[in-house]
Order: sequence, then C-alpha cells, then structure tokens
Amino acid sequence: MLPTWLRRPLAFAAIAADAVLEAVLALGIGISLGRIHARVDGFVDRAFFRQRHRAEAALRRLAREAPYIDEPQVLADRVIAAVDRHAGANGTALYLQNGNGAYTSLLATLSDIPAEVERNDIAIVRMRALGEGIDLDELADEVGHAALPGKIAFPMIVRGALVGTLACGPKRNLEQYAPDERATLADLTHAAGIAFDTMHTNALRDAAARALLEGDVEPLRGLAAPLSTSSPFRENTRQAGY
Repeated sequence: MLPTWLRRPLAFAAIAADAVLEAVLALGIGISLGRIHARVDGFVDRAFFRQRHRAEAALRRLAREAPYIDEPQVLADRVIAAVDRHAGANGTALYLQNGNGAYTSLLATLSDIPAEVERNDIAIVRMRALGEGIDLDELADEVGHAALPGKIAFPMIVRGALVGTLACGPKRNLEQYAPDERATLADLTHAAGIAFDTMHTNALRDAAARALLEGDVEPLRGLAAPLSTSSPFRENTRQAGY
C-alpha cells in the first residue's frame, strides 16, 4: 500500500492524464467533424453548381438551336418551357412588336398579364435605350411600376430595333437571378429575337414570290406589319397551359 504522501500526487496525475486524454479526444472528434462538415459542404456546393451548370448549358444549347427553328410557335414554346424549367422562373411571357409599335403577348405562363404593352411603357423605353436586361423591381422603385410583367426582362434587339422582349417572373425558390443566369437568359432572348425576325423576313419573301407569280398582292398586306401582327404570328398568339 502506497503511503499517503505519494497517493495524492498520483491521484492528481491520473486526473490530469484523464483531462488530457479527454481534450485530445475532443480535439480529434472536432477535427473529424470539421472535415466531415467540409466534405458535406463541398458535396452540396458541387451538386448545386453542377445542377446550375447543366441548366445554363441547356439554355445555351437552345440559343444555338434557335436560328434553325422555322416555326414561331415551336420556338416560343421551347423558349418559355426552357426558362421556366432551367432558370426556375415562376412564369414567363414573350412579347413581340405589332403593327402599332406596341408589344403583343405571343405566349405566356405568367398569370394575369396584359395582352399588349405600349411602346412607351417605362420598361420598354428603358430596354430600348439601354439595349440590355432590366430589373423590373428596381425600375418600379426608381420611376414606378411598368405594365410589362415579371421580375426581370430582356430585350430582343435586331438591327438596332426592339422587336420583342422576354419577361421572367420571380424564381420559384425565391432566390435572386445570379449574374451568370442573367447573362445566359440575355443571350437566349437575343438569339430568339433574331430567329423570330428571320422567320418574318422569310415569310415576307415567300409571300412576295407567290404574289409575283399569282399577280395578287393582298397576302403581302398582313406581312408588312412587324412580327406579332403578321401571319403566321397573329394566328399563334395564345396563353401557355403548362
């Protein structure tokens, strides 16, 4: 049996050793949990950015395919469906300029939208002046609410003229549109605008050729107006039902 004077230091030494062991174990567990947490965060980030990358890649592919689509309703359907699905928009509206200079809704998944937006609407004027996408909430805070619906809108500029616009509602997850998402949507809108204008030009050319052959210029009257009021655009204006 150990003497009393030796037992007390040994007891303190045992307590200290236990405390050191507990501290080492706690530190080891903390480091392990930190590494696990970092790995989980990294996995979530990679999964999120992979999903966003795939979504933006799908929108960019559609922008490249747009010039090869020769039916306006097919292009409108694909653009609206792609933006709603891949950009997460809670509704989208596509407007094209009509013969009066105003902008008529060709297709929309946004609800309660105007069928027509005047050419001097503050959102239309802003896009015509800047030639770039705008935040409609910021515009409302600055000068008032526009008739053009949605959260953000992008212009279709062809040969210096605003021939149409794509208006996107808020994101379904309530997040803001990221800068790279906005850039991708702007590129898609621009490509779609060029495609719509090309379809109109081709329709006008074909109608002119038929009129020369048949001696009947009446079919040209409907095509003389811009985009949405001319055939085949006038026949295809509707509300999407996704």
